[in-house]
Amino acid sequence: MSRSFPLCSTGRFHGETSERLDEILAKLQKKDPRTKEMVSKKMDEIVQNPERYERLTNFEGIRRAHVGTNNVLFYKINYPSNSVLFTDFGGYDQMYDR
Repeated sequence: MSRSFPLCSTGRFHGETSERLDEILAKLQKKDPRTKEMVSKKMDEIVQNPERYERLTNFEGIRRAHVGTNNVLFYKINYPSNSVLFTDFGGYDQMYDR
């Protein structure tokens, strides 16, 4: 189940996070607030232009955006509902081993 979260509303898309990402962001808030802030800014940026980042060929419908030097944020675009579902975040090696 996904949860909507407030983002800049100037674009035509709105953002949602998966339960898994909610847990990751809660941990980041406690352990690494700087990275959590970087992820939040990247999510705002993605909602403004979700097609900007690379579509992954091995993961159907998933796109990725780099956050910092070694982290990746995965997301899906849902055109009928004009939403972006942010699904997962983690280190590059960790994300592609799943």
